[in-house]
Amino acid sequence: MNVILLAAPTLHAGAMGNLHLRVQWANFEFLDFDRLHFKSCATSFWLPLLKMALPELNHLTLDGILSCLVHRAIANMEDFGCAKGGHVIGGNDSRVNHVNDHLGNDHVKLFDAVEFACGVGNLTRALINEGFVCCALDLIHSCDHNCLCSRGLRLWIQSVSSCNPRALHCSTKRSSFVSICVSASKRSPEKLYYGDTSRDFVAEGNSLLMITALLMCLSCALGHHACGS
Repeated sequence: MNVILLAAPTLHAGAMGNLHLRVQWANFEFLDFDRLHFKSCATSFWLPLLKMALPELNHLTLDGILSCLVHRAIANMEDFGCAKGGHVIGGNDSRVNHVNDHLGNDHVKLFDAVEFACGVGNLTRALINEGFVCCALDLIHSCDHNCLCSRGLRLWIQSVSSCNPRALHCSTKRSSFVSICVSASKRSPEKLYYGDTSRDFVAEGNSLLMITALLMCLSCALGHHACGS
C-alpha cells in the first residue's frame, strides 16, 4: 500500500497547545451541531468509511477516531523536524517524497498541497513549478488511489497527516452534481440532493461527497486551507 506518513516541522509549544485545544473544540462542536440539526448524518456516513479504512480503530466512536487522526497529525508536526525527517509507512515506492540534501543526508519533505481527485493534475503541476512540494491522488494514476476502497481511502486520509502547517487541500470531482446532469441524477433540495441512488453514478457521487466532507473537516480542524470546486 502506498501510504506515506510523514513528520512535520517543529512548532513552539504554545502554538501546538493552542492547536490541540482548537482541534478538540472544533471536532466536538461540529458533531454536536450534526446531532442536533442533521440527526447524526456525519456519524451515519463517516463512521463506516473510517472503520473500513482504519480497522485498527474499529473499537472507537466517531469522536474518538477523529481525535486520533487530528492528534496524530499534530504529533507529527510537533515531534519531528524536516531536517532529520520522520517515519514512513508504505510500499515499494513509499520513498517518493525522500530527498537528499547537499550533504547527502536522506530526509522527508512534507507536502505543501494535496490535490484529491486531481485528474491530470494541472493544479498540482502548476504548484510544483512554483517550488511547492505536492501530492496528487486520482484513480486514473493508480488503483491504490481509489478512495472508494479501503486501501485508497486510507491513503487519502493519511495524506492529510503528511503536510506542512497551513497546507492546501483541494478536491475537484463533482460531475454528478452539475446542473446539466439533474434530469438523470434527480438531485433536488427536497431530496437533500441525494438524488436517484439506484443509479450507480449517483451513489458513487454521494460517497465521494461524504469522503470529501470528511477530509475537508479534518483539514479545517488542523488549520489547513481546504477548498473544492
